Amino acid sequence: HLSTEETYVESANRYFQPADCPLALILNPAMLKGDIRWVDVASRGARFPHLYASTIEIGAVQSVVPLENNSEGFVPGPPELFQPAT
Repeated sequence: HLSTEETYVESANRYFQPADCPLALILNPAMLKGDIRWVDVASRGARFPHLYASTIEIGAVQSVVPLENNSEGFVPGPPELFQPAT
């Protein structure tokens, strides 16, 4: 399961607690091997990408980011997280 810039905070709050110390992998889609399929999730009113592959190639990982949180849960990180690597 993957999330987008718009949905990763909601996904993190749904599935993790701050004590879990989850990490976000920022991926370069052009470097992924396998199929990305967008799936409608009616209960969440959004479409989510799913990667159909046996592994994620290390070269597709642009960065690994600890998710930030406050007293209300996880919060968005800075927008520059999602800028393409140069």
